[in-house]
Amino acid sequence: MDSFLPIDERLPDVRAGARGFLIVLDERFVVTVLEVGHDSLLASFPGGDCPAEDMHAVLEFHDPTGYNTYDTSIVGRPIQSGSAVLLAKPLGYRRMQHRTGCRVPTDLTVQVRDADSLRCYDAALIDISNGGGLIETRAPLKKDALAVATLSLPEEPVYRLTARVVHVVDDPSYGPRGVHLYGLAFIETPPEVDNGIHRYARHQLEESHGASRAAVPVMHVW
Repeated sequence: MDSFLPIDERLPDVRAGARGFLIVLDERFVVTVLEVGHDSLLASFPGGDCPAEDMHAVLEFHDPTGYNTYDTSIVGRPIQSGSAVLLAKPLGYRRMQHRTGCRVPTDLTVQVRDADSLRCYDAALIDISNGGGLIETRAPLKKDALAVATLSLPEEPVYRLTARVVHVVDDPSYGPRGVHLYGLAFIETPPEVDNGIHRYARHQLEESHGASRAAVPVMHVW
């Protein structure tokens, strides 16, 4: 394996010496990239019981503002505990930003639709923060789909927001058949909306610590 290949601009973290996480079966392992070849890379692996070859895995590299994720797969298992694991060289990466607001659970009601469709679906807003929210619905949304949200909070004006589907959990083992989880990211949220969601989140946190329960707000995504 050649560890002296020039750094690929499409894979900024896939280079010898880079330190990050290897995620396999929802378990995170701290790894260091040791060598990089044309089709594979070698990384340190702290455990000895690595999953089977061809199993999907994710490399994750963090920095102060966010992190990059790379889809890969196990090519060669560690020979012994503490030895290296051989991974398929990723084809690209996704950039994720660290959350800047507190995410709080809710029981808000949501209606959601793809921006290119007229059909609306009921959804449960599982949680919300200044950056977005997690919804549970039967809506057949796709990653990067856009939605327009109308958000109504107690003692706040009605806000109209644009949201993007940034995360999709489409796992048959999750919940009732046909139910999906989607992560929504609000786009270019005005300061007054940020302040309103912040006040709501603070209220929910206070409430969860024994404060009296307030009226439940409603969020509609049209």
